[in-house]
Amino acid sequence: MGICLFLAGRTIAQPPITTDSFTGVWELKERKLPNQQAFTAVPPGQYKMFTADNKLQLFQVTQKGTFITSYGKFRVLTDSTLEEAFEKSIYFPDPKPGITIFKFIDSETLSSKFGGPGSYVEETWKKIPYAGDIQK
Repeated sequence: MGICLFLAGRTIAQPPITTDSFTGVWELKERKLPNQQAFTAVPPGQYKMFTADNKLQLFQVTQKGTFITSYGKFRVLTDSTLEEAFEKSIYFPDPKPGITIFKFIDSETLSSKFGGPGSYVEETWKKIPYAGDIQK
């Protein structure tokens, strides 16, 4: 004799998105620019690091070395948006805070979208291990 448990109309709440959800190093895997129909793979070596004190850095690893390309701060606004405020960036001559729409595909995969209607850039990031990870 078995026991059957049926739950209708009930969902299990996901934990709230916090700074800890982002903390770590993420590698850019693919990107879709506004004029593209599909995502394309990006060359390896483009990373973003979020820290527990709400700082972020973008850096690139090349044959010539590792270069910080942008840095600033971030803050989680909602369970699907965050603000990135770059202090310095080689990509933006006069950086201003911007809103990024995000979705966690799973704990190791992050989908993000930034820009404006008709000009969104979409990216997929994979979390990678790094020396600062706390071993559990």
